[in-house]
Amino acid sequence: MFSRARIIRADGQTMKSPGSQAKLYNDFSQKKSDILIGTQMISKGWDLPSVALVGIIDADNLLSISDFYANERAYQSIVQASGRVGRPGAKFKGSVVIQTFNPEHPVIRAAAERSFFKLYEREIKERKELQMPPFGRIIKLIFQDHSQKKVDLEVQNVFLALSKIKNNHVKIYEPHLPLSSRVLGRFRKQIIVKCSESEQKISREVAKILNFLPTGWIIDVDPISII
Repeated sequence: MFSRARIIRADGQTMKSPGSQAKLYNDFSQKKSDILIGTQMISKGWDLPSVALVGIIDADNLLSISDFYANERAYQSIVQASGRVGRPGAKFKGSVVIQTFNPEHPVIRAAAERSFFKLYEREIKERKELQMPPFGRIIKLIFQDHSQKKVDLEVQNVFLALSKIKNNHVKIYEPHLPLSSRVLGRFRKQIIVKCSESEQKISREVAKILNFLPTGWIIDVDPISII
């Protein structure tokens, strides 16, 4: 379709060497290429007044993540990528094309209209109903170690201790593997603890157990992701 276009890529494979990002940015700014194809790394911080068109491919994929922050992040990613056109100093308005199979999805509509408040009203209502932050507390507990057996045993012991808490406002989810189940040679497993609105300060029973967790545990209160 664009047989004569000069195309460059910006992703983890092409941006490994020191200075590669600066070189690519300068080349594209100086119009040494016509089309830039990249991952989310080019969706923010790149001031390119000459960009006339931005295409966001498979926007639905941003909404398929099983995380309660997914909608917020999808909106942010789409708006940030859209912001590459119409930059200060641009001689034209520019256009944005969002590829989606669900154009009426509330997040897609809000992003297309740049209506943050429309997204906010929907999200805050849903979070209140589900007692998610800021109306409740979520604690992500991750244990990591070089021994898979030790990880399984330690996580199970802590899960059993937490499960003994008799509090209707505290919910303990079964141990499971996080998205990154092994980091720097260490195996990882996690437990999610949810405290409802009336227990925003984290129940004493939960805090007591957390205070005595051994080395190897990571305690993340209201994490930016629960996967």
